[in-house]
Amino acid sequence: MSLLSKTGGKRATHPEAAETLAPPLVSIVLASFNCRKVIENALRSVFEQSFGHKEIIVIDGGSTDGTVNVLEKHDHLIDYWISENDEGIYHALNKGVSLARGEWLYFLGADDYLNDPGVLERIFKRQLNAKLVYGDVILSGNGPVGRDGIVYDGAFSKLKLCYQNICQQAILYHKSLFEELGGFNLNYPILADREFNIKVFANYGENTQYIDEIFAVYNTEGISSIDNGDNLESELPQIVLRELGFRYYAHLKLRRAYFYINGKFQFHIVKRFKSMFKL
Repeated sequence: MSLLSKTGGKRATHPEAAETLAPPLVSIVLASFNCRKVIENALRSVFEQSFGHKEIIVIDGGSTDGTVNVLEKHDHLIDYWISENDEGIYHALNKGVSLARGEWLYFLGADDYLNDPGVLERIFKRQLNAKLVYGDVILSGNGPVGRDGIVYDGAFSKLKLCYQNICQQAILYHKSLFEELGGFNLNYPILADREFNIKVFANYGENTQYIDEIFAVYNTEGISSIDNGDNLESELPQIVLRELGFRYYAHLKLRRAYFYINGKFQFHIVKRFKSMFKL
């Protein structure tokens, strides 16, 4: 059973959407589920953008906590929204991609928000010469990615991408990437964007562009910080081998072996120290 906006699942006809928008149009896709307390802040950060060439798509996973009431409240400002059961975040984002009209795609978490009202306008005033354009985010909260207030995390290379991911809220994807590489892999319910980014760098490494701009404030304590059985980390070496080749695979395996051995050694030393002093 799905619950659609009052437009019956069709695009809203508010004035901004009715205009003939000049390129580039950016489709901002937001996946949500039971996030009534935070989604309004995320939406307002989009509504307040001075950049006018945008459409807003919200794919809700059948929320029962009042999230739908928030979407109904802002129906006149949202180009398309739907609430129905789905298979998780990346299933929702794939739906959003299929609905998007924009040349560019931007994915915003329901508990994140754009950095300031002028950020999209500043980004699109730049010369964008790549299929994947990315910048930084400010971290909010103390999660596994880093500490509160840190700016994450500069330019990436293929090698750096083997060890950490570009924050999804810091990326603009050209829609053609999804047409050429397919959508997010639903086998990875929390980290599918990492596999997708590795595929982008493998196929279009010279066609990615880092810009010195803080796109958004990213909540590090959201669902991506929870161990939800995502098997990407265990399969990462094989993904790297398949997409980037043996050189990067070998580097990753050696680095993991080093940290494993070093960690075991440190654990042994600490254990001996505690036993000596009966701690």
